[in-house]
Amino acid sequence: MKRSTVFAAVVALLLSASPAPAHFVWVSIENDGSGQPTVHVWFSELAEPDSADLLDRITSIKVLGRVPGQKPATIAVKKQERDGDGALVGLVPTGSHALSAQIKYGVITRGESTFLLQYHAKYLDAAAANLPALARDESLTLDVVPEVNAKGVTLQVLFQGKPAAGAEVIIRDPSAAQSDAKTDSAGRLTLDTASPGLYSIRAKWVVKEAGKEGDKEYPQVNHYSTLALRVPEKK
Repeated sequence: MKRSTVFAAVVALLLSASPAPAHFVWVSIENDGSGQPTVHVWFSELAEPDSADLLDRITSIKVLGRVPGQKPATIAVKKQERDGDGALVGLVPTGSHALSAQIKYGVITRGESTFLLQYHAKYLDAAAANLPALARDESLTLDVVPEVNAKGVTLQVLFQGKPAAGAEVIIRDPSAAQSDAKTDSAGRLTLDTASPGLYSIRAKWVVKEAGKEGDKEYPQVNHYSTLALRVPEKK
């Protein structure tokens, strides 16, 4: 066998052994080119744009803007692409400082595991005066709820409104540095907020619940909840 052929085979083997990047739904409020705040929905590993082509998988997503004491407002989003990256973009409803999004992705198989995949996403600004009233979103089956206090930020993961003890949580700070954790018996953990910026937080919860979606059967449901949390600079 030629040396070049051997080298190509080794490279192919290494690439196949490397874990493929996972994608999750994220929602955020970002300024557009004119400086106006707009809703951005990403399908990415963390809260930032990824390939625009990936967005075609989540076009049926339901996006809401939230204002305390008011009915959530449905937000129409449209795909926008720039240099190969993209987002589903829409207008921020008047007075909204919080967003949420949900989609039942469908039944998929990864390795030997088959499951129904559901995404739940939320955006919050930790500096918002009405954060306590917005932190919990009862429309989300799996929700990551932040509480800002003098010591920093405490997170609680709730499934159907109850603490999700032992839930897997992955936190990426604004520099994309990653930390992995699990919630305690009350579904809580503490977030280190030394750096201001947008944090990408996601939680996983698996329910052993068999069912059928269309013509596909599944033995369990995998829920992923993401929280894009904007942390301000300390004064």
